[in-house]
Amino acid sequence: MMEELIKIRDISWKEVFDLWKQNESQNPKWKAVWESRGLRSWEEWRAEYVRPLRLPERIWAFYRVSRPLKTVPEFIGGPFRTWIEKHYDGNPRPTMHELSQREAVKGGRSDLTTLIRDFPPDTTLIGLTQGEKVVVVEGMHRALAVALAADQGKTLSAKINIALADASGEELPVVGQTVRQK
Repeated sequence: MMEELIKIRDISWKEVFDLWKQNESQNPKWKAVWESRGLRSWEEWRAEYVRPLRLPERIWAFYRVSRPLKTVPEFIGGPFRTWIEKHYDGNPRPTMHELSQREAVKGGRSDLTTLIRDFPPDTTLIGLTQGEKVVVVEGMHRALAVALAADQGKTLSAKINIALADASGEELPVVGQTVRQK
């Protein structure tokens, strides 16, 4: 799989975090999520993921995904509590392709159908490598939409990039879903 990723350059954690923030922080859907959990900001919400995964400590590089419809479906779902509880069906490391086969996903999630139709022309995912495998840390919905598009024989003309750091040999902690008392 790594042969389908073309290294563009090294990238700092600050640049990676800024890309993540650019992708999410202004989205009203995500704002509703962090506010519903009693958090004050996007940064406070995402710190729940950043710290346990030790993302700022890692060495990052920026890649272009040369054949997204072939490669992204093989990416592994991240260690996210909500995804594990709702979609992983006991598989601790499902691929995007495996997730796309779940009835709850392929049965017509309108958000994913819309995302396939309106896929961003240039987007960046964030992941951790574990050997030859890529674990998605940010961009689960976009990665799953790519896998669904591949399953449906659709084409995507999007330019897909990914920021990656190595986590080989590590057991990634389950992250997400802290609720603060108001």
